[in-house]
Amino acid sequence: MFMPKQNTADVSAIEKAQENLLPQNVKEQASDLLKQFEQVDETQMVGLTADYLEMKENQTYNFIFLGMTTMTNNSKEIPAVELLDKNNKKFIHASTVLVNSLKKVTTLPCLVRIITKTLVKSEAGKYLDMDVLVIPATIKK
Repeated sequence: MFMPKQNTADVSAIEKAQENLLPQNVKEQASDLLKQFEQVDETQMVGLTADYLEMKENQTYNFIFLGMTTMTNNSKEIPAVELLDKNNKKFIHASTVLVNSLKKVTTLPCLVRIITKTLVKSEAGKYLDMDVLVIPATIKK
C-alpha cells in the first residue's frame, strides 16, 4: 500500500491552528473556572447519572418517581423508570412490571412504593413479581 509522505509544513500549520482555537484569555478563564469548580461540594451539583436499582424478593422500597427514561441493554434502547431515594440518590429500573405500571402515571413527581414478591420463571425468562403503589397520582386509564 502506498502512503504519501506528509509534508512537515502541513503538520506545523495544523498544530498552530489547533493552538489558536481558543484565545489565550479564554484559556486563562477556563483554567480559573476549573480551579474554582474543584472547590464546589458535590451536594451543590445536579446529578445526571443514575445507578441501576437492584431489588430483592419480599422487600418494600419507597421512592419518588421522577418519570420515564430509557437505558441501553445489549445495544438496544429499552424503556425504564427514574426513581429518587430518601438520600437524593437516583436510580433507574427497567422491569417490565414496574415500567408498565408507572408509565400510566401522569402526575409527576409522585411517591411510589414497590413491594417485591417472588422471582417468577416464565418462558420469556425470570422476573420479580411486585406490587406498585403510588400517591398522589393521576393515572391514565
